[in-house]
Amino acid sequence: MTAQQWKSHKIPPGHLLMGILFLAGLWMAGRKFLDARELKLVFAQLNYWYGPLLLALPLLYLGLKSLRYADLFCVSGPALRQNERKSTIVSYLAAQMVTLLPGGYVARIGLVEASAGLGTRAVLPTLLEKGIDLFALLLLGLGTSYLFPETRHYSAMLGVIIAAVLAAATSSRFRSTVKQSLLWFADRFGKQDLARQALTGKRPNWGQVWELVFKTAAVVTLELFALWLAFHALGLDANPLLLIMAYCTADLIGRLAPTPGGFGFTEVGMVALLSSFSALTLNQAAAATFLFRGTIYLAPALYGLLSYLFLWIPMVTPDREESTLFRNQPSTQNSRALGLVSYTRN
Repeated sequence: MTAQQWKSHKIPPGHLLMGILFLAGLWMAGRKFLDARELKLVFAQLNYWYGPLLLALPLLYLGLKSLRYADLFCVSGPALRQNERKSTIVSYLAAQMVTLLPGGYVARIGLVEASAGLGTRAVLPTLLEKGIDLFALLLLGLGTSYLFPETRHYSAMLGVIIAAVLAAATSSRFRSTVKQSLLWFADRFGKQDLARQALTGKRPNWGQVWELVFKTAAVVTLELFALWLAFHALGLDANPLLLIMAYCTADLIGRLAPTPGGFGFTEVGMVALLSSFSALTLNQAAAATFLFRGTIYLAPALYGLLSYLFLWIPMVTPDREESTLFRNQPSTQNSRALGLVSYTRN
């Protein structure tokens, strides 16, 4: 291959950036998350008959979340057309590859923009998705914490605070103040019009609301099932209510942490609660927690990489203005970019 041919086959900058972010996230997660002792415990106690289910579950979990994400676009405008919905779902799956980094979820907006030109409309669904998941886990955590005498008082106090916040959030004046504050901040960067478009919401009908509620319940159920499965795959028994309380409480702590996905903080919180409220040893609780977090957090990132390589890249329209970052620049005036590979017409 000549130098000219090599230049015509160079990888577009967008793909290089996504690859670098994926590797950086994987390195960061491995450095903070992987522990030789926990890995040894997992492989020593793991019942390998659970392997296929542990591999299939995160794929089902990720697929269901991508469908709900596409449904959430009902709050930012008209319903998505079939091709827009497909692009949005595939972009969600692909963007999962960089969620091991802080702020990686913003990649969803970028990929949706590059594939369907809906980046502005993707802002509200991206924010709402995180808020909905947090609210669902918070309610479960509060409910199960109240069932344990040791944590009942803390649960009640936190519940009162959350009720006050929700009461304020339902106020139109409060929402207007928050929106105006965000617009003012965007105006400092000359992006007020773009922010106004991104924050313009639409009230969904009741059918759409109930569909979102059903899919959110299914997502949370899959997440909790993965938690239960991680313990049983290692031959460990634990009270299901304790598992829910430990995970939801620790996840709330992790959401407030500066690390992506609460890495480090969530695991420490789960292990501490599980070992304190059950007969599990610290090593057993740590091994099961590691297996669960790997199933629900690390595995989807790997599936995201596969989705990016085999679904998103072939799908991106090469002549879209928004996808310039993800295609080659022509090497001559007679060249055309075709996705990953450009060629020169004779």
